[in-house]
Amino acid sequence: MAACLAPKARLADLIVRFMAAYASAEHHHACSRDVKFLAARERSAVLASERRVVAAFAEAIGALRPDLRGTRLTKPLAMLLFGMINWTFTC
Repeated sequence: MAACLAPKARLADLIVRFMAAYASAEHHHACSRDVKFLAARERSAVLASERRVVAAFAEAIGALRPDLRGTRLTKPLAMLLFGMINWTFTC
């Protein structure tokens, strides 16, 4: 659904959906921090999911800011955005 939206609405939709999932997944946060303790197969699955989420946000940022495509900044900007979202739930 988000892929059909205009770039600004797409990024906003991803943020809203991610924050809704993040807010209700407190018990899963420990899993993210402790992924190194999982069996290799499970660790690979978690890391692959994380990569898909980061890629979706990086693509949305690139769509909103086409001038950043090719600069390799969309992924770091996505990670900065995740940091901001994370701080939202630590206050």
